[in-house]
Amino acid sequence: MMGLFDFIKGGADDFIKRNIEAVSSEQKSYDYAAFELQNDLAYDISALFSPASTKPNWTKASNFADRANKFYFQCSVSRACIEKRAQGIANIDLLVTGKASTKKLLQSPNPTDKTLSNALRVWETSLSIGGDLYLFYDLRNPFEPYIWALRQDLVSNNVKKQQYEYRPARLSGKDTPPQLIFQYDSLGNTIRCLELNGTSYKGVDGYLQRIAHHNPLSATEGAGAGDSALRSVDIWLIIEELIATKFGNGGAKGGLITAPTIRTQKDMADAQHFLSQLNDQKNINVLANGMEFVSTQLTFGELDVINVRAAQAASIQDAFKVPGVLLNSTTQTTYANMRAGDKIFYRTFIGPEAHWLVGQLEWGIRKYIDATATLKVDETQIDHIQDDQLQMAKDMASMGCFTANEVRAILGKPPVDDGNELMKPIAAQNGQPEEKPKGPVGFNADSGDRGDANTNDK
Repeated sequence: MMGLFDFIKGGADDFIKRNIEAVSSEQKSYDYAAFELQNDLAYDISALFSPASTKPNWTKASNFADRANKFYFQCSVSRACIEKRAQGIANIDLLVTGKASTKKLLQSPNPTDKTLSNALRVWETSLSIGGDLYLFYDLRNPFEPYIWALRQDLVSNNVKKQQYEYRPARLSGKDTPPQLIFQYDSLGNTIRCLELNGTSYKGVDGYLQRIAHHNPLSATEGAGAGDSALRSVDIWLIIEELIATKFGNGGAKGGLITAPTIRTQKDMADAQHFLSQLNDQKNINVLANGMEFVSTQLTFGELDVINVRAAQAASIQDAFKVPGVLLNSTTQTTYANMRAGDKIFYRTFIGPEAHWLVGQLEWGIRKYIDATATLKVDETQIDHIQDDQLQMAKDMASMGCFTANEVRAILGKPPVDDGNELMKPIAAQNGQPEEKPKGPVGFNADSGDRGDANTNDK
């Protein structure tokens, strides 16, 4: 028996070593999901001897629910950040071209979310927490196609069989066959969808698209913003519990009371009788002569709890890329810095994230539904950057090298029939000379007749 164990373990060690070498030699631009150690261990006997290093710290399908509960329901700072990110993405407007059915689908992706805005909110929330988003293009009813977002922890990637397996029964703790199976090709594109019908599967018209934030250590698990905020959230929750406990006991410090010297059973009985007389209300508030209270806790001031809590909140905000001023976490919140924070938030996160997410959605729509469709972010409708757009339009109009329609496009306005001619420079529009006046320009020069150089008399 021992020889069999050594044989199996030796084979497992060799398997792990070969896979680690394979992973380290692959390039990130290539899909090396089949070589990843954690994927092979899920379907291999060597999982019995898997080392701790195969358990990554990022949010995976197996721990998504626990981390979602921590980020979204327990920590108010991370929830505010997640909702701020989701709301920013939900507020974007899209410019859509393609079939009428495609536009209708994007106006209301599914009966649960009802609107694209709410769907975008849900999708970004999933990406912020877990780093992965699974979009199910449901074409089972050709007259009413839908786009559903499947929970990350209900979808598993079986790299051995090259298929995604969707098991909603996991929510009730049941281990049942997959409800849906999405088989994919070597490029990861869905080529077939199977739906469980009784005890067998039948082919249906549907596709699955995985959208994920880049994870440099895994091809099958995305890296969400919450992954980098996990340690700060844990510390923040510990501080919150400490504060709640402190106020719950009225701010009293925990500690010990020195007892008199006890050598015999009679000394013990006398001490217990003495304490019972002093503590008849079960709450010692008088120390007898010779007793001393020894604290075993630090005060809030000694722990510097308030500053540490604020520092952890700032660290969480940094991980989610949300300026603290937008969450009223600073004492200098004014309209000016709120406006500046809005612009920073859009430039550093909302804009890039929206373009990336919409680009991914466009790929899926064109791949599986409408090859002629185009989706773009309409930045002319972003409230907090309209000042920038207005200034850009003014600058373009004053240059004399843009048409009126080009300027109107910056402001999100439709073209006009007579707007294709170059606009005159701003000086010419105001009746001012296009050239600077000629004449003496010395320090003591007479500038009274400098404008004469531009008259028709000269």
